Amino acid sequence: MTGQERLEQWELRWERGLSGRLICDLQVQGPPAFASYLAFSFPSWEWSPVMPPRQAPFHWAVYGFCGEGEDGEDTLAALLNAFRGRYLVEAGSYGPLAAVMALFPHGEYLGEFQPTRWGASIMASKGNQTRGAWQSAAVTDEEWWSELGSFLSVQPWAATVRGVAAIPPVERPPGYPASSPSLVQRMAERARTRYGLKEVTLVLDLDTPQKHVAEPRQRWLNLEQKFTVPEDLPEDLQSNTILVLDDVLSTGATLRQAGYALKRAGAACVVALALTRAYPHHIALKEAF
Repeated sequence: MTGQERLEQWELRWERGLSGRLICDLQVQGPPAFASYLAFSFPSWEWSPVMPPRQAPFHWAVYGFCGEGEDGEDTLAALLNAFRGRYLVEAGSYGPLAAVMALFPHGEYLGEFQPTRWGASIMASKGNQTRGAWQSAAVTDEEWWSELGSFLSVQPWAATVRGVAAIPPVERPPGYPASSPSLVQRMAERARTRYGLKEVTLVLDLDTPQKHVAEPRQRWLNLEQKFTVPEDLPEDLQSNTILVLDDVLSTGATLRQAGYALKRAGAACVVALALTRAYPHHIALKEAF
């Protein structure tokens, strides 16, 4: 099922139209939502409707007409290369989020759940114990940022990002020591420093932690109206893009409700990016909600 969410391979050809505009002919093996993601990433381009591919193993094809005076060959190629193997769960006008993405699989199911190296790193950052070889497969903050930063650096929409928000960790019960900044909070801080972004605070008032709620619809209801933004966003954030970071994407309920909270606070565009994609990958947002 991962082929429905992961960009596996593509074939890209270019030609000049009679008007001199550059035209891309793109065949894709990957999620149909990627066509909407291209339209979001290159808003000045004209995109054809999704068409059947010319050959296997591609899933669909599309034409893109570069904006007047633009030459997007390198930009599009860099985006495609950065997205290979990544997850695109949703893109377009559905819901509060312009796009919902994840970098790595959190784990694989091989008779029982086995975390990937990246998933084990997140579990360890939350204090969860992992077994076997994964215990020594620590991922440093530098490695995480190398992956996250290089991905963001070639996304055209990233130029419009002015603020970044991290999904806050669930508060610990009374008597537990205060937790240090989470992995996602540390990555958000690096993004703020690297790109000069403003911090956007999300407050989560949750009675039952999401990890104790399995059914997708109940996960959504458990989070409904539980995110707030302490104050309305300043004008420069309202008119640009806000990036929301989380560690694990499962049904998308957390990121979607965070998106609604940011929209209520005045955000015009919200993009969600998780570090890992939870198993099972086939739980689609539209199926859950």
